[in-house]
Amino acid sequence: MLTIGGLNIYPIKSCRGVSLQSAMLTESGLAYDREWMVVREDTGKFISQREKGLLALVQVSLPVEALAAAQWGAAGLPPDAALTVTAPGMTAPLKVPLARRPDSEAKKVTVWEWTGTATDEGPDAAAWFTTYLGLPCRLVRYVGSGMQPVAPEFAVKYETRFSDGYPMLIVTQAALADLNTKLAEPLPMNRFRPNIEVAGASPWAEDTWRDIDV
Repeated sequence: MLTIGGLNIYPIKSCRGVSLQSAMLTESGLAYDREWMVVREDTGKFISQREKGLLALVQVSLPVEALAAAQWGAAGLPPDAALTVTAPGMTAPLKVPLARRPDSEAKKVTVWEWTGTATDEGPDAAAWFTTYLGLPCRLVRYVGSGMQPVAPEFAVKYETRFSDGYPMLIVTQAALADLNTKLAEPLPMNRFRPNIEVAGASPWAEDTWRDIDV
């Protein structure tokens, strides 16, 4: 029998993920997945681990209330509910309010070939990441609509947030186990940054799936 063996979101693109017991599925992916992104201050181009490996050490956490699927879209979150960001060498954590900033400025951003609009999270977040990464950058947030369209041959009239191309990544745990039998050093699942890990399937079965009911 197929079961969900792992459920993950990555609130800030290219930073560490958060493991969940439940999640709210939206048209653009799991709630809070790739909701934020670090971009270059001058060009708005996204910064990934490919360019700055230090992002792999950035720890992200969300309050329990925000992670409960029943709370998605509700007005019941505490007014001080925030995304908490920590990293080695940074003396103080960064707190990013979950409530959208009323004074947020729109910023032009780029993820690969896509260019669109995001909202800037302000000078404190910019200063924190600029200090940590050693280059001028900004933290931006998904605006809620008008984001990257998914390739229509796979899903018509859907969009994603700041992921590389699709709202969700699904893998089977058996595929990783099979891959690791061929490697000198086994790889952990978080190297592939999936949202849903499927247990109980045969290796690479996901390559043949067209529709999935969860």
